[in-house]
Amino acid sequence: MSKKVRPTMNTEMRKVLERIDKLISKKGFIYALIMAQIEDETIISNNMDKRNVQERLSSNEILFLWSLLINKEDIYQYPDSIDELYTMRCDIAHTGGRFFFV
Repeated sequence: MSKKVRPTMNTEMRKVLERIDKLISKKGFIYALIMAQIEDETIISNNMDKRNVQERLSSNEILFLWSLLINKEDIYQYPDSIDELYTMRCDIAHTGGRFFFV
C-alpha cells in the first residue's frame, strides 16, 4: 500500500499564487480590484453591525494585489465586457477575501 502524501505548505502556497497570478493577468482586473476595495470600505463603514469583517479583503491582501499589479504591463486595459468585470469582482470575493487560506 502506498502512503498518502500530504501536500506541503509550499505546494499549497504555489497553487494559491498561481491562481492569483492568473486572475490579475486578466484584462481589466485593476477595475475589479478598485470595485472590491471601494465596496468593502464603503459597506464596512456604513453598515458595521451588518457586515462580517472576515468576508472582506484585508488591507494586507489589497496591498499584496496592488503590488503584483505594479509589474504587469497594460494594466489599464478595459475588460471585454461588463459581465467579465463583474465575474472578476466575484472571483476576488470568491473565497470571502481569504486568498491566502484556501
